[in-house]
Amino acid sequence: MGLTCSHHACLTGIDDSTRRSSFRIQAERGDHFYDPSEGTGARYYTSFLNQGVFLLHSVSTDSSGSCIKEEAICWASDPGSTAAFG
Repeated sequence: MGLTCSHHACLTGIDDSTRRSSFRIQAERGDHFYDPSEGTGARYYTSFLNQGVFLLHSVSTDSSGSCIKEEAICWASDPGSTAAFG
């Protein structure tokens, strides 16, 4: 069927609050987004629920698409971080 599977580290949310279910990758995807109200964006995002509301994406980036190093470091230790799951 041509499926490619891969495994990536992700965060489970504060108090293990991330939704658990079976999700399907949706059409909304891109190389970069930026949300001025949050002051962050990300590279390589893909929607998996509610047409762009829930995304798999890279660590947080600034408005030019550069990695925010503090967010990347936080990602490894803070389950509430949106650096990996937004």
